[in-house]
Amino acid sequence: MTARRTPSASKRGFAAAAWLLAVVLALPAPAPAAKRLVKPSALSAFPSCASLLGYARRNARRTGGRTGVPTRAGVLDVQVLDRPVQSDALQAPGAPAPQAAEGKSVTADAPSFSQTNVQEAGVDEPDIVKADGRTVFAIADGRLHAIDVTGARPRLVGTLHLDGAYGHQLLIRGNRLLVMSSSYGGVPIAADVIIAASQVVLSEVDISDPALMRVLRTMTIEGALVDARLTGGTARVVVGASPDYIRPTAIASAPVRRFVPHTTLKSNVSGRTVRRSVVACDDVRHPRRFSGLDLLTVLTIDLDKGLFDVDRDAIMASAQTVYASTTGLYVASQRYVAALETGRSVPQRSRTEIHRFEASRTGQTSYASSGSVAGFVLNQYSLSEFDGALRIASTEEPAWFDGASRPTASPM
Repeated sequence: MTARRTPSASKRGFAAAAWLLAVVLALPAPAPAAKRLVKPSALSAFPSCASLLGYARRNARRTGGRTGVPTRAGVLDVQVLDRPVQSDALQAPGAPAPQAAEGKSVTADAPSFSQTNVQEAGVDEPDIVKADGRTVFAIADGRLHAIDVTGARPRLVGTLHLDGAYGHQLLIRGNRLLVMSSSYGGVPIAADVIIAASQVVLSEVDISDPALMRVLRTMTIEGALVDARLTGGTARVVVGASPDYIRPTAIASAPVRRFVPHTTLKSNVSGRTVRRSVVACDDVRHPRRFSGLDLLTVLTIDLDKGLFDVDRDAIMASAQTVYASTTGLYVASQRYVAALETGRSVPQRSRTEIHRFEASRTGQTSYASSGSVAGFVLNQYSLSEFDGALRIASTEEPAWFDGASRPTASPM
């Protein structure tokens, strides 16, 4: 089971009450094919790299060469269960088999093994353990272990060393595992100065023979892994990349490469190495209101084909939270705080943009629509899709004040 992060009130940057806002955002799920209406996208794409570069340089001057989106006060703690919770799906050895409901029978094709706990049925989430009914695949100490569970006792049959430094997570599809992890690559900027840039490492692993697991292809992407989802055989990996600080005197000459990072694909099948931009400039969109210089990228991977064919979509905005249904992928993005630009001591209240990507087609993802809500969302469980609408529970912190008594706004 993947550890979930929950906010720790004791580590908040200031003592203040928060308001919970229940919002229904009109980011509609697609209607049946016969009734689907084609609507214009809310966000515009850059027509060229020159246009993207002009936008990025212009707004970099506003932010003083920084990304423009601050991190909220507070620290998130990892909460880990110290023991498994008994349920019908997880029985103690020797416990009686589950009884069929009245009037129903237990069929032979019912799953004989438990899967990852997920928020939405049919949408798998990354975990450090995956299983296919015969073999359990588990991550430990940077290695992938295959354990045969078909006999009387579990038996280790294979071990594979993995690329990436930490945070390995798995998604499984047939005879393929997608391993996602993070690492740091040193970027020299002077003879004695090196910046440790964050990288995401995606590894496609052949598990057709658990005793002889092998890495087929590896892709590295500059940035940080936000989250991922698997629907059918399609994995959608969300990566957030922040440009390094740019000196004000160097903004006018900053290249596209500074704002649109690169990926490197190494294939052990063909022996080739391919390096390219993480996304084409004309596949990058930007919010109507400037939302920072971060790049939110959705990498779509058909695991039946592998990493050599990846669909790419991006928005010039930050990425904090991912939620997915069987037809849509939603990414919550914190909006740019203009008080950083103007130097005001009292910032305005926070606001979160929600971007929806169409995710109903195998191996493809496309931007669909955007909206915004007051405050921020705590985690993926603050969002859910129901009856064609996205429901959001957001939290808003009270406005800062200078000590004078002021009326308190009521929750929405």
